[in-house]
Amino acid sequence: MPNFHLGAHAIIRRMALLTRDAARYRSYFPALTIQALLFFNRGRSPGMLAANETMANAAGVLGAVIGVFAAGCWGSAVVHWVWMLGHRRPEISLATLLFFGFKAYDSSNFLPSGLAIHRRFIYSVVGFALAVLAGIGVSILMSATSR
Repeated sequence: MPNFHLGAHAIIRRMALLTRDAARYRSYFPALTIQALLFFNRGRSPGMLAANETMANAAGVLGAVIGVFAAGCWGSAVVHWVWMLGHRRPEISLATLLFFGFKAYDSSNFLPSGLAIHRRFIYSVVGFALAVLAGIGVSILMSATSR
């Protein structure tokens, strides 16, 4: 009942209505000017936009795809890093790889038997970094279009 009173008041006063439930108001008051607030992922994300629903839904789907890709790359990098430990050169200690993490990116620290694993590790890390950059780009793009 309160929704009906708010919509009727906005129609009588010829005012725009700011709401998160645009579909309900449009069904009752088709002539009402509605400014819909959309939340990515149905309100679970902090980003709030005043934009059309299609763009927000597309951005939400794109963000989810990027997030799944980033999580997959991160998981793959962790698995390959652990797998590479068994292929390190005898002079390279586990402590060296743990405390000097950049040594894991140098293929000369691993035996030839571990080079294919090392290559997949590098691909996973690069994929993760690109996914993070893509996520940042989508966030910047969506914040720019919401103004």
